[in-house]
Amino acid sequence: MRTVIIESAERLLMKNGVERTTLADISNEAKISKGTLYYYYKSKNDLIFDITERHLEKATKEILDFIYSIEVLDTDKLLSILYEKVIKDEMRNKLHLYLIQEAIRNNENIKERFINSYNLWREDIKKAIKSIIKKSDEDYDTISLIILSCLDGLIIQHILGIENIQLEKFAEYFFNKVGE
Repeated sequence: MRTVIIESAERLLMKNGVERTTLADISNEAKISKGTLYYYYKSKNDLIFDITERHLEKATKEILDFIYSIEVLDTDKLLSILYEKVIKDEMRNKLHLYLIQEAIRNNENIKERFINSYNLWREDIKKAIKSIIKKSDEDYDTISLIILSCLDGLIIQHILGIENIQLEKFAEYFFNKVGE
């Protein structure tokens, strides 16, 4: 049932946006009662978080599967692929930023879920980077924090429509500095 709800909500959110989509709209689209919807999701933010998390998990899995499927990968190319994969999903990114805004507005439930998700994403990034940069003295925690922070910043720039974001140059510069 969650899948039906999430897929219905995704269609409406893409069509109408977050602000103009209500839980009543979603229950109608899913062809379920509002009571059934509330059984699964107590708020629109909880539903939006699950949608965003689902998209992020899918993107993370695809990226990690790609990274682990190859033996040698140029680090510049890896970072470019990572950013391209994440930045291209317009709906997920808008929902992601909407939820960040909610977390900042003191929605403690969303804030806590974000903190947990960011910690997991950093660990995933750290594992991937460790498999590529095989230096024992490298600070993988800091590298994963920088990459995740850059992703958020690049997502914002992409949504705003800033042109000429040269991901390959960015990645090349970043990994040249990390490798020093």
